[in-house]
Amino acid sequence: MGYAQKGMGKATVLIVDDVEINRVLLGEIIKNMGCDFMLAKSGEEALLKLRERLPMLVLTDISMPGIDGYELCRILKDDERTRNIPIIFISAFDETQNIVEGFSIGGEDYKTLYPGGG
Repeated sequence: MGYAQKGMGKATVLIVDDVEINRVLLGEIIKNMGCDFMLAKSGEEALLKLRERLPMLVLTDISMPGIDGYELCRILKDDERTRNIPIIFISAFDETQNIVEGFSIGGEDYKTLYPGGG
């Protein structure tokens, strides 16, 4: 079962962030791009959502209680069913070590919000 089959409707993006305003804003951006989206406030909730529907893309924060964005990425890349879903980290962390970590575990991209931590 592929997650990017033609004729299955709009592309779906899973947005994972423990900060509600971030989820809402990213959801609006994704909706305005003509895509569907699912929201999860934690890595654990994201894993539950992935059981229901496989997205074409995951946007995830790094710093979250419980399963953080890095661990979520590791779990998804270790699972045959989800390993080919691109993951983009969206974070306030802009230190090189954070960016390198994101790419080293299989992230497709790393976007920094609020460069400089502000």
